[in-house]
Amino acid sequence: MAGILLGVCASAAPVYKGKIISESALIYEKPDFDAKNLGQVSGGKVFEISKKTFGAFHRIRVGQSIGYIADTDVKPLNFKREAEESDDQNLKKKKQARVKKKRSFEMTRYFGLSYSSTQFTEETLGSKRRENIGFFGLKMSGPNVVLQGDIPTEFNLEFHSGAPSYYENLTGQSAAGFLFRMDLQFQSVWTLAPTVLSYVGFGPLFRYSRFDVGLLDPSTAKVTSYSAEDMTFGAAFSLGFAARLGPFAVRPEIKYYWEKFQYFGFGVALQYEF
Repeated sequence: MAGILLGVCASAAPVYKGKIISESALIYEKPDFDAKNLGQVSGGKVFEISKKTFGAFHRIRVGQSIGYIADTDVKPLNFKREAEESDDQNLKKKKQARVKKKRSFEMTRYFGLSYSSTQFTEETLGSKRRENIGFFGLKMSGPNVVLQGDIPTEFNLEFHSGAPSYYENLTGQSAAGFLFRMDLQFQSVWTLAPTVLSYVGFGPLFRYSRFDVGLLDPSTAKVTSYSAEDMTFGAAFSLGFAARLGPFAVRPEIKYYWEKFQYFGFGVALQYEF
C-alpha cells in the first residue's frame, strides 16, 4: 500500500505558483499583447502559473479561466523560469514583446487634435435657437489621462471662435464671441481587432459661452452693445471607434450633449501615443 501511495505522489503533476508583482496586471486570451483582454488581477495575489514561458508570457489560471500574463507582472515562487527557446532567441523575443506592450492599444494613452460639428442649441433673443457649429479641440484618451488607474477615459477641450449667425440675422448687426466646452468621460471598450476598438463613454460636461451683440434702436438710430453670457453643467455621451496606425490613432465618434437643451454632434480626432 505504501508503495502505491508513493507511486501516485511521484506521478502527480507539480503545481507551480506565481505572485503578482505589479500594482495590477492584465490577463490575455493568447500570449500576445494585442490579444483580447480577459480581465486583470491585483498585485500581491498568488496564482497557479506554467513553468514554461511562451515568449514573454506565462500561462495562468484565475478561478476556472485560463489565460496568459506577462512575465514582468509575475514572480515565480517555487521554480525557476524555463525558456521554450534558446536563451538568445527568448531574450530577443521578450525585448520585442515588451516594446510592443508599451504600445498595447487599449492601455496606451493618446493625445491629439480634434474637430467636431455640433448642432448647438440655446435660448436667446426670446426663442430657442439652433445652428451647426464647428469646434477645434484637444483630445486625450486612455488610462491615467486624468485619473490614476487602468480605467479607459477620454478628456476633451473644445473651442469655437465667433457667434452663431442667427444673432446677426435677427439683429442686422455684426456679432462676435466664443464658445468653450470641456468634458471628461469614463469608457467601456471592446476590442474588435488587434488595431480596432469600439467604445461608449459617459461623463460630466462644462460649457461657457459669450457672444457680443449689437441692437439698433430705430427711434434714435443708435446701436447698443451687450454681451450674452451663459455657463452650464451637464453630461456628454459618446459612441465611437478607434483605429491604430503605427503610433497614431484615428477616432471618429458620435456625441450627445445633455445640458439646458439636448443636441447631437459628430467628431474625429487624430492622436499620437505618449
